[in-house]
Amino acid sequence: MNEVMEHVSDEVQTLRELHRVLQPGGYLVVISPNRYFPFEGHGGQVGGYVLHFPVPFLPWLPKRIGQRFMRARNYWPRELSGLIAAEGFSVRAIDFVWPVLEVYRWLPAGLTRLYQRSIPTLERVPGIRRFGVSVLIVAEKQG
Repeated sequence: MNEVMEHVSDEVQTLRELHRVLQPGGYLVVISPNRYFPFEGHGGQVGGYVLHFPVPFLPWLPKRIGQRFMRARNYWPRELSGLIAAEGFSVRAIDFVWPVLEVYRWLPAGLTRLYQRSIPTLERVPGIRRFGVSVLIVAEKQG
């Protein structure tokens, strides 16, 4: 489920259905927006006005405040893994996905190229992966 959970109307019911249809030993891979990432990639909404660009620091607001302005949910890594585990899956891995900045055409191309060249170095910095754009969960359905 690549960037789907944040859009479903009922997360628990969705996970229950996934658990139902997967065979024992089957894997569920979920990729969803990461609250550690400092931008809300789905933009935002203030009243009837829609912001069609990544909104800085919106994911870091307390959920009860930030969710009022978000157009989709985002998750702390342990929050998402907890939802998945609560529906009968055994979480095997939690990781993060780096942003693909070339999709943001408003960013200077030189900055995007610098970022892409820097990824191998950034990967070696302890703790920096946690700030990836998405959290990635690998879970297994138990017998």
